[in-house]
Amino acid sequence: MSKIALLTAPKTIEIRERERRRLEPQEVIIAVETAGICGTDLAIFSGDYRASPAGKQQYKLLLLSRGL
Repeated sequence: MSKIALLTAPKTIEIRERERRRLEPQEVIIAVETAGICGTDLAIFSGDYRASPAGKQQYKLLLLSRGL
């Protein structure tokens, strides 16, 4: 099982567990030591970023995973 952080609604992150999927032959797993957050990330989290033409943000965004 893997733990993931899922953005399900503005300002709502849920930690969930899910089955590890099988890697395809051309895929690899990497270990990330550091990561950053940009202004767009903050706008998506807060609900202020509108990516779709209709102006409705699609949620259920995988933010972070470990051991996929």
